[in-house]
Amino acid sequence: MEKLNRNRYFAGIILAFFLLASGTSLYLRNQLAASQAAPTVGKAIQQMREHPSDWKTEKDISGMMSDLKTDKVAAIGISSSAVLVTTRTGERYFVLDEGGRVSGPILSAYENSAHASFPLALLASQSKSFEPSALEVAVDAAAVGLGLALVFGTFFRLRRKKRPNLTFNDVIGAEEAKQAFDDVVDYLRNPRRYADFGAKPPKGILLVGPPGVGKTRLAQALAGECNASFIDITGSAFSSPLYGMGIRQVKSVFRQARRKAPCILFIDEIDGIGKRTAVERASDAEPNRIINQLLTEMDGFHAANGVIVIGATNKPDALDEAMLREGRFDRKIHVDLPDLEDRKALFEHYTGKIAATDYLDVEQLARLTTGLSPAAIAASVNSAALVAARTGCSSLGMKHLCEAIEIQSMGEASGKVLTEAERRRIAIHEAGHAIVSAHTNTGTLEKVTILPRGPALGVTLVTPNKETELYLRSELENRIQMYLGGRIAERLVLGDVSSGAASDLTEASILAFRMVAEMGMSKDGKLFSLGACQKLGLHTDHLFYLDQTQELLNEMESRCTQMLEELRPALDELVEMLLERETVPGEEVKALVLNLSEPVLV
Repeated sequence: MEKLNRNRYFAGIILAFFLLASGTSLYLRNQLAASQAAPTVGKAIQQMREHPSDWKTEKDISGMMSDLKTDKVAAIGISSSAVLVTTRTGERYFVLDEGGRVSGPILSAYENSAHASFPLALLASQSKSFEPSALEVAVDAAAVGLGLALVFGTFFRLRRKKRPNLTFNDVIGAEEAKQAFDDVVDYLRNPRRYADFGAKPPKGILLVGPPGVGKTRLAQALAGECNASFIDITGSAFSSPLYGMGIRQVKSVFRQARRKAPCILFIDEIDGIGKRTAVERASDAEPNRIINQLLTEMDGFHAANGVIVIGATNKPDALDEAMLREGRFDRKIHVDLPDLEDRKALFEHYTGKIAATDYLDVEQLARLTTGLSPAAIAASVNSAALVAARTGCSSLGMKHLCEAIEIQSMGEASGKVLTEAERRRIAIHEAGHAIVSAHTNTGTLEKVTILPRGPALGVTLVTPNKETELYLRSELENRIQMYLGGRIAERLVLGDVSSGAASDLTEASILAFRMVAEMGMSKDGKLFSLGACQKLGLHTDHLFYLDQTQELLNEMESRCTQMLEELRPALDELVEMLLERETVPGEEVKALVLNLSEPVLV
């Protein structure tokens, strides 16, 4: 679906043909004004046509507007890149005009004025005479007619939006958002029934969610579900350097939506409109006027109009408060990241479009992509296809998908050359993480490797067992022990620690601090939350929370040390496996721990 004003190229074409059409309509007026003006005026236009290089002095727009307001302008010539001005005192200067930003308003004002106080001419690069011949006029008129036909054809192609053939069945996941659209679907199918009943559907719906979750696709599916027209535009498209053009754009888009009702008007990245601010300069007033016009248009909706405005953003705090009140964007729908089942369906969908092997473990792929959006999953599948093609494989396999996912999350394999001492220390460190994870069942241990990838010298890949925001204290404590496992293993085996545990200590400290400061999980049982101080605007001493955090970390270190001492044979065996094979699957690590934990029968 093409977006309105997405391509400035089409806007330039439209403006160019508008200039040609305006030139034809203004030709007779120019002749009359030239005949009634002083003789030097006609000469000025002719010199502009034949010797435009004589206009050497450059001025800005404000200078030209000042001359226009004070009636100092004797003649104006408009070329493709500049506006040439001759004043009544004989001064000559030019104003640069990129894309018709200067000439457009001049033509509109000149055409709408009751009288012409100076001649206005369109300058052609090959003009040799002031008065065109009859043949030239006929050719120009034909060109203008053809140009207008092309313009209107392009214009209507851009705006004759086909109704999307997507429905909610074509959108994977986002079930909560689909359910929230139920009454909107019924309203767009039967707007008159709601109007007769006196019910007022939401005028605006705000879709909030991370980038890539499918907010645009949801809006398209809503239009397809209701057999409604679909118009999409970005918030930044309303902005314009020309005074009043943004307001015209708002009016035009809403007028078009009413004409095509039932219609979904989708404003993507609506935070690009911004917030209203105090007006200190004239340029500050234009964004405020655009927001005011948008609010006015939404206030003017009637229940029978059959138009729903949908905005999409991942920065709802950047919107003006007036846009979120009742009667505007009065319904907010959160579009969340896909869960495990949705990610399975996404992998099945995207891998089904390319040549893949018969069996793909989509469940493992879904576990490895926790927190990824549908767009990111699509990108990972495409990246896997590139990896497979690069290596000369005829089909896509699990190894390509896993490699692509690891590249996306951790970076490319770095190929760093390590000494044997470094390899052994990294193997001990990663083995410590893996053994603790397997023993405490902290997530699903996918694999452990000592191959450097991105900034990491080794990786222990653990995926969540469940996707929830509700965790028990015991589960959080196990996670802290897993973070500390690498450092403790180094100290047990080598008698010293290294800087490799810096990021692990950061994650463990953050989690421990949140437990005691926000979740009420301090050892002494104090329930006062640091978050309450922030909301109340109170200053508090963090030393208490820091002391509690350190105490929790010390306790977790003690537990983890005891655990690894008991599982030392499994730790040593895993280290040797890593040094020999560099990568060990998670199932083998679990087997090592399980064999050591089982009682020996005699």
